[in-house]
Amino acid sequence: MQAGASRGDLRRRRATDILFLIDKLEKLVQDSRKVPMTNARMIDEKEVLDIIDQLRTTIPEEVRAAKQIQQQRDRVMAQGKEEANRMVELARQQVEVLVTQNEVSRAAEGRAQTIIERAQREAADIRRGADGYAEQVLKVLDERVAHAHHQIRSGLIELSNRRGEAAPGSDEEAAPAVPTEPQPKSQAPEMQPVAGTAGKNDSRT
Repeated sequence: MQAGASRGDLRRRRATDILFLIDKLEKLVQDSRKVPMTNARMIDEKEVLDIIDQLRTTIPEEVRAAKQIQQQRDRVMAQGKEEANRMVELARQQVEVLVTQNEVSRAAEGRAQTIIERAQREAADIRRGADGYAEQVLKVLDERVAHAHHQIRSGLIELSNRRGEAAPGSDEEAAPAVPTEPQPKSQAPEMQPVAGTAGKNDSRT
């Protein structure tokens, strides 16, 4: 801090010296005697040259200081520009990462949705297939039950008719039982010989 303050004080003193020398040169011109009938003035050459030499000694120091200030300003501006570029690049990289993550997330969501939809379609196909198979099985079972019911009804009717024909006390001679041919997938009940009918057959013999 002290070195910086010393340099600042030195620059201020040099600036003051330059202004002082300029004022001194101006006063020298104003105090000089005019040449009659002209705008010329009679000035002490030695004193003017002395002031000019002092200016030549002082001004280069200020020029060098100004150059240093300019260089420092350029350096600060370059550092600021570099830092700004670095921040912009960092922000760009962060944006790219976020965009990539978002794209990956969207792709994962799309793939998950596709898997879910495919699973739902397959489940619906399985349900439809199971329902169709169950319906087919129930239809076949219904047909078999209906067929069995028909055979049972036919057997009961036939049995009832045979019993009616073989009942005792009939005036006509009972005809021997003739077994009927069984229906497909059904067996007709076996007929047992009736006692009265058997006696009549034996007497004829």
